[in-house]
Amino acid sequence: MSQIGRKIINIPDDVNVTNENNNIIVKGKLGELSHQFDKEMNIDIKSAALRVFSNAEGAYGSNVSHLIDTSSWDNEEELADTFNNRKGFAYGLDGKCTKQSELLSSAFLYFNF
Repeated sequence: MSQIGRKIINIPDDVNVTNENNNIIVKGKLGELSHQFDKEMNIDIKSAALRVFSNAEGAYGSNVSHLIDTSSWDNEEELADTFNNRKGFAYGLDGKCTKQSELLSSAFLYFNF
């Protein structure tokens, strides 16, 4: 799925995508790209192809700024949960939006804020 336009990206026949021990490798006539994911993330090809963490179709915004503006939150974890519940959707190779909150949460484990 492209990050712009929500269109499926077809992988050409002469391009090969593999997963070797959480190392996603894309090989084609112009060369090779790879990205090593942490082993704890347990990435499969279908999950690696997910793009654009966003809202469910038809929903907009994270509602976090609304909670902050109205002072209607008790702790930072509530803000994080609200963000994850609203933005924990991803688009796959089939172009469909699916709930992926756990994957989004696991990805944030590897960020230092």
